[in-house]
Amino acid sequence: MSKPVKHIFILLAAALIIPVFFACNDDDDPEPEPTITYFEWYASGEDVAPLFRAFPMNYDSIYIRFRSNVPNIYAPDVVRWRIYIEKYKDGSPTIVTGSDQPTWGAEMDRDDTLHDGIISFQTTNAVENGTPRTITGIFREFPSGNRMMLEYVYGHWAISPPSPVGGFGSTAEGAYGNNNIHVFTKIGNDNGEEENE
Repeated sequence: MSKPVKHIFILLAAALIIPVFFACNDDDDPEPEPTITYFEWYASGEDVAPLFRAFPMNYDSIYIRFRSNVPNIYAPDVVRWRIYIEKYKDGSPTIVTGSDQPTWGAEMDRDDTLHDGIISFQTTNAVENGTPRTITGIFREFPSGNRMMLEYVYGHWAISPPSPVGGFGSTAEGAYGNNNIHVFTKIGNDNGEEENE
């Protein structure tokens, strides 16, 4: 076989093989990773609601972590939220988390309401030290983004939760006044990824 014919044959073979290689390579592309973001908040001393500081709860500080998870980058409007809470009394925590993912927190439904920037939420699978709990509440960040007001109740309290329409201080239809309002300071924001759910 002459050199020109041999070179043409090699070029034709390469032209047939290269597209097949790239097509196979596309099939092996991994699925996009979920986008996971943490928002961490802390309240202590007088920033903890008076109701939580009083007997019998006696909590002196509270740590809260909100976790947002966009499982599929092709559906960015689908966000799954979780909340994790540590309430401290004399250095010992009472932990509120999710029954399915204890380190990630409880699943929660969240609604960005039209009432004065207030966000309402309710947990769906929360446990407090292993006991099932339902937490319902509202929160709103201050304009700076570094402070947050939060008011919530547990379902077993048998009192009406705060509502976006009633605003802050609306627990039990206003019976508690401002005594159930926490003020949190942002302490962290980690945009790292974790293993998939």
